[in-house]
Amino acid sequence: MTARRRILLAAMPLASLAVLSLTACSGGVQTAEPAASPSRSAGPPETSGGSASTQTHTSTSSAGGGGTAGTRSGGTGSTTAPAGPPAATTPATSGAPGATATAAGPSGDQKALLDRVPGNPQPGCVEVGDRSDVRSASLVMGNFVEARAEVAKGGPNGAELQLYVFPQHAAAMPGVRLTATPPTGPPRTVTSKRTNQGDEWSYYRVALPVQDRGVWRLEATAGPDSGCFLVRF
Repeated sequence: MTARRRILLAAMPLASLAVLSLTACSGGVQTAEPAASPSRSAGPPETSGGSASTQTHTSTSSAGGGGTAGTRSGGTGSTTAPAGPPAATTPATSGAPGATATAAGPSGDQKALLDRVPGNPQPGCVEVGDRSDVRSASLVMGNFVEARAEVAKGGPNGAELQLYVFPQHAAAMPGVRLTATPPTGPPRTVTSKRTNQGDEWSYYRVALPVQDRGVWRLEATAGPDSGCFLVRF
């Protein structure tokens, strides 16, 4: 055996060992390859499969429960219900002067109300002018602003006015007698026993037909109370 052959034979175990070593290393790389698969599936969720069913369940819970899940899934279930309409406030008397006064005394004395209304506490006729509520002696009458508007709206036919009369003494409400003298012609008298309450104040309602234009003289009597008013329709 030549020296060259001996060298080749001596080198064969080293080559075999290198091949085995390379095989082991390549096998380690192959076994590590599946470990990279989670990183490939870490992207956005798919539109089908388990993720979709989870979203559907969340939407259903939002519609049914209306809890915090609905807010997190887009807010479709988190709309705040509008506040209910506020409670309606209907005054007992439209335009009556008793809205800011205190209640009548235990004896039915309504002087506190009368003292708050412009006019004259002494007997005699009071010119209404452009005022709404006016005091004459121990009575308050109105609403003259609304009354004038009704007469103007009625044209030649005039209107039937709905006036209110507040007496000073309201312990007993026997009724009111109203004598109306038009610009021309004889006076006419109407009576009423219709009573009402406005903020604890008692008053009468009286209907008065008015057709003629000009200054009317209205004289009212209710029990011990009376008043006289000059109003232009």
